[in-house]
This record gives sequence, C-alpha cells and structure tokens, in this order.
Amino acid sequence: MSGSGLLTRRIERFETRNDSVSESANRLRELGVRVCSFENLTAREPRPLILTGATVSQLLDRIIERNPGYRWEESSVGLTNVFPTESVLNSLVHTAAARSKGAWRWLEEDLRIAAWGISLFQEFGDPDGPPVNLALKDTELRAVLNAIVLQLDQLAWHIAGRPRAYHLSFTNVPVS
Repeated sequence: MSGSGLLTRRIERFETRNDSVSESANRLRELGVRVCSFENLTAREPRPLILTGATVSQLLDRIIERNPGYRWEESSVGLTNVFPTESVLNSLVHTAAARSKGAWRWLEEDLRIAAWGISLFQEFGDPDGPPVNLALKDTELRAVLNAIVLQLDQLAWHIAGRPRAYHLSFTNVPVS
C-alpha cells in the first residue's frame, strides 16, 4: 500500500486501554500499520483511547495529542515513526556501514548501541540477526534504524524505557 494510501486508510475501531505511545503503536502494528516507536516511560495515569472510523493519519494525530512532546512522520513510504521531539534518536551517527552483516550483531558491535543506554531485546533467538547492508554517513540514529527495518520485510523497531535504560526490539507487522 502506498504511503498516502496507508495514511488515509480508515480504521473502523481503534481501542487501547492505555493511550501511551507504546500501546498505541502496538495496536496499530496489530492492524497492519508499519509504525516504529520510541517512548520514554513515565508514571502517568493511563487513559483509554477509542476512535471509530478514523484514518491512520488521524489516529497518529490523536496519539501525539495525548502524548505532548512527541511527533510522528512518515519516514519512508509505508514506514511511520512516532517519537519524542528530543531523544537519543536524534544522536548523530557519523558512519553506519555494514555488508551482509547480521543486524543484531552490527547494532551491538559496530554501532555500539549500549553507549546510548540501549540494550537489544532479542526475541528471535538468533544472535546475529538477518543480514543487512548499510552505507550511511552523518545521519541520525532514527534514520539508521529505519534503514535496517526497510531491509527486513515487515519488521518495525520499538524502543522504550528510561534514559540510559532503553530496550530496543523488533516486531513483525502483519500484512493488512
């Protein structure tokens, strides 16, 4: 589905018990929307989020409205990011180069995500991960993560936690 088609796709009923970025993004992924997200976890009272007949774009707007300091963008056709305006995702990566190297191993050994307080949650059981090719210079961490998932069919990245204690995971997004 094209980018504009995805953003204008109407969702009959969208419901979460908690209007957090993480839970809202998880629900969108369950509905086949390829959304990557980053959330600084806070201790706030959860509120349900229920919308009917809204487009994906309207849902994203509502998530941002409920989570001040966050924004969303379509980073690539069919890939959307929801993230804080200021976060570790804005960190500059001088060089991101890989040639058929396992994504998980590359993130830990070459990019050294631990230096940003990020640990990899490996739910797939493969210590190397699927092979990726990267050739990026002077870009943000968010762009590097997007470049990785764009090579991995139907995966989205998700980071949650507190500063210096973030967890990065990758989630399969069903084709809608």
